[in-house]
Amino acid sequence: MEANGFTAVLVQVASGNAATIAPKIVAETYFSAQASVKLDLVEPHLTQAIGLTIKEQSPVPPIIQAFRAAVRRAL
Repeated sequence: MEANGFTAVLVQVASGNAATIAPKIVAETYFSAQASVKLDLVEPHLTQAIGLTIKEQSPVPPIIQAFRAAVRRAL
C-alpha cells in the first residue's frame, strides 16, 4: 500500500489491513489492541558516520573548545 499521509497508514494498520514500522510511542499509543502484534527491531544496529570541519584559528573560540570536549566525551 502507498500512502502520502501517516494517518492513512495508521488507519489501515489499526483495522488489520496493513503493517508498518513506527516509533515505539506510536505503537503503544495507537496499536494497544490485543490483536496488534508489536515486534522490537533490534538488528541491524544502525550507525551513521558524520564529518565535521572546523577552521584552524588562534585563539580557538571557547564555543569550539567546548564543542570539541563534548564530542570527545561522547566518543
